[in-house]
Amino acid sequence: MKYIPNIITITRIILIPFYILPFIYNNLYGNNSLLYGFILFILLSLTDFLDGYLARKYEIVSNFGKIIDPLADKLLVYSAFFLLVYLGRFPLWIIMVLLIREVLVTVHRNAAQNEGVAIAAVMSGKIKTTIQIITIITGFINHIYNNLLGNIDYYFIFITLFITIYSGVDYYLKNRKIISSKIFINKIYVYFLSIFRLGKIPFAPGTAGSLVAVIAFVSFKDMFISWKFYNLLWLFPLFIISSLLANKSILLFNEDDSSEIIIDEFTGQIIPLIFIPFSVLNILSAFVLFRIFDIWKPFPISKADNIKNGWGIMLDDLIAGLVTLGLMQLIIQLG
Repeated sequence: MKYIPNIITITRIILIPFYILPFIYNNLYGNNSLLYGFILFILLSLTDFLDGYLARKYEIVSNFGKIIDPLADKLLVYSAFFLLVYLGRFPLWIIMVLLIREVLVTVHRNAAQNEGVAIAAVMSGKIKTTIQIITIITGFINHIYNNLLGNIDYYFIFITLFITIYSGVDYYLKNRKIISSKIFINKIYVYFLSIFRLGKIPFAPGTAGSLVAVIAFVSFKDMFISWKFYNLLWLFPLFIISSLLANKSILLFNEDDSSEIIIDEFTGQIIPLIFIPFSVLNILSAFVLFRIFDIWKPFPISKADNIKNGWGIMLDDLIAGLVTLGLMQLIIQLG
């Protein structure tokens, strides 16, 4: 029984692509694909209440659950928001504002907890969450049923924007003096390098980083593919910034080359996915090959891995990604 809440949470994360894909491939599950995807989103949303109820009822609390449950919630909500951006329902800039607020508040609350200070949720934050879910649901209904609800989802997204900004300011004014700015900034670095603390899971954190890359690519593959080599405009800065911050591994994680740093696996894995033809077989093959190279570390990956600083942390996965890409291109050409 003690593992059931965490199993439900992990299942929620795993199933996220399966509600997204019907909206990208309209006939994936037949004529009612969009409806099935929407129902799956509703069911996944309800599992958040289920695992929380079970954890409280049976007093099942674990460090893993404290990390993975909020992450699963954010992944579900913001995957829906970005999907609705992709579908043309919501403006991208609004969703980015919502996401930035979410990240800053989450990081601040976690930093306070690490300092032994528990911050209670404010009412405006609870209202914000409720409005966000309503906004998402109305967006999906209007997309599926050809604007059945008129422009209500468009109005709701601006209400969501206002409530989200208000709740963020409300949170800041009530809790701004709890931790120092230095602690807060360092915690932002930790969340960035560990991809929202996903790197803290006790098993295969590197594989989790690769899976995040796969999920991101599959969910927004049209965007990645259409950009082609323009992806380098964000991949190169990502590599530089990640390398510089990974130099702070001892300060941020209390160990050199911490296993919690998984932004390197994300970066390395996304490279072959962007530049190979899109298919389930190709994605699966690229994932497996990258994991083999990242774990086995043959030359020249091993050479980069011996560089004991932030550049080495990132470089070995970058090379593993490039080797995977080269091998995948060869397999595709020969096939």
